[in-house]
Amino acid sequence: MKTLYISDTGRILLDAENNKCDQFRSDRESIQNIYLIEESMHVVFDSGEYHKELDVEQGDILITFYREGLPHRVIVAKSSEWAENVQWFRDEEQKEKERWAAKQAADGGSCPCDCEM
Repeated sequence: MKTLYISDTGRILLDAENNKCDQFRSDRESIQNIYLIEESMHVVFDSGEYHKELDVEQGDILITFYREGLPHRVIVAKSSEWAENVQWFRDEEQKEKERWAAKQAADGGSCPCDCEM
């Protein structure tokens, strides 16, 4: 069995049986948007001549692609781990906004560049 090693600096695929290693490429091309669905709904996706309608549920991940010619320009992924990561990121962004707002309020709302308002 091969082993894939992934780190912050790259990826390498090792085949111990044949004593070989190789690169392992990423496949994230053409992703336009990723949405965490918060409630069940019907989605209508139109882009050029491409049209698709689908139903999604709370917790689904909706992924859209910008590349014309793809057989599926919009897909649904059901992954509680991915949804948890997206929610964590949303929560962290909100905390950062709140910290910034609290700092602005504590500083009297002054401009950080000391310009006259």
